[in-house]
Amino acid sequence: HYARQFSIEEYTEQFKAWINKYLLTANAEDITTVLVTEEMSQEKVNSLIDLAKKILEDSNLHLKLALVQERAVNFWEVLQQIKFFYIKQNNVDWNIKQLAKIQGKLPEIKTKIHDLLSTLDEESAKWTQETWEAGMRKIADETGIKAGDVFMVLRVAVVGGPFSPPLLESLQL
Repeated sequence: HYARQFSIEEYTEQFKAWINKYLLTANAEDITTVLVTEEMSQEKVNSLIDLAKKILEDSNLHLKLALVQERAVNFWEVLQQIKFFYIKQNNVDWNIKQLAKIQGKLPEIKTKIHDLLSTLDEESAKWTQETWEAGMRKIADETGIKAGDVFMVLRVAVVGGPFSPPLLESLQL
């Protein structure tokens, strides 16, 4: 895989160069032609440019890129996979196929996850896989839902969709 040949420092520098070349110095037509397949409104292009600026200002960008370096095929995919770190998810679509069979329990699960979060250390870097997983599995047991479905609720709440880099590591950042 192409990305694996680079150290995380080199990968970070290449990603920053890509952002500068394709997002900050390009116009709306260039962005639409080079990066995406659908037409983008000027508002979407402006949002993309704002996102690019936030990413370039992030002193912990390398930590986020390390989570996706081996998963993403290209820098556009990298951008899609890390944007949740920079953009608050306001309109989460809970009606996705991954959550279809637990729709009736969704409010209860979301409340229990919120309660679990409030019991964890304020410094997320101190969270452990064991503590986090035990809490999520307890929610699964209490609600009679599979643990994977409970983790999916958390993933959707955090990133706005069913796909993300490793969840605990993402939450710690």
